[in-house]
Amino acid sequence: MPSLREINGDSSKHCSRSTPRKSSSSQAAVWRTFNRNNHPMRPALCKAVLPRRPFAPRSVADLKIGHVVKFSRPAGKISKGAVKYLGPLPGRHEVYLGVELEGNEVGKHDGIFEGVRYFICKTSKGVFVNFSKVIMAWE
Repeated sequence: MPSLREINGDSSKHCSRSTPRKSSSSQAAVWRTFNRNNHPMRPALCKAVLPRRPFAPRSVADLKIGHVVKFSRPAGKISKGAVKYLGPLPGRHEVYLGVELEGNEVGKHDGIFEGVRYFICKTSKGVFVNFSKVIMAWE
């Protein structure tokens, strides 16, 4: 899989090259980041600096692949990770999330449930979580 640097070119050009620009409506300074071609109409996004918006999901429909969730695990432990799968699992009636855990957290598997792969992650970094265990999420 290509890295962000390979896809977008040198990432230092994306995140650090900003120029002030006057807004026509409020006359306030607006910072605009340009892409590697310095095209003013297509600003480059640097996800490393964009903050994630926290929210409390009320249903599974509020979540999407890529959101970060905080959830409770057995014995009251709280864990955090990125959603990699949303949907049913065989033999289960509820909707489950396939989550790749962050940091030093240890999961149970790598995205395989009963011999079927539902998502890809590193070995022992994946867990399947019932939606009812989700506490908070970030876009």
